[in-house]
Amino acid sequence: MNLVAICTTVTSAPVESPDGKWLYFTQERGSSAIWRMPTAGGGETLLFDFHQKSYSRNWVVAEDGIYFAVAESYIRSGIQFFSFATRSVKTVAEFDNSLPTAFPA
Repeated sequence: MNLVAICTTVTSAPVESPDGKWLYFTQERGSSAIWRMPTAGGGETLLFDFHQKSYSRNWVVAEDGIYFAVAESYIRSGIQFFSFATRSVKTVAEFDNSLPTAFPA
């Protein structure tokens, strides 16, 4: 997964899953909860709430879960991953400063 894409992608519109079966979205501006509903129709379900208001719109849907940016403080930030299979969150990258917007080649 491209870390720059996670840090710089601002999601405000619904996002379709890679397999086309689900739509992922937040219900209101500034919400830190991500919901999903089937593209074929049906009810919406709260998937998870990652309680990170400042980066609540920086997330990317992958086949196996959702990567999202978090800021624990002004000097510590990172990328976390919510697994669809285990419904758990794990840290996949940590940064000592603010979230990166580019990486050296």
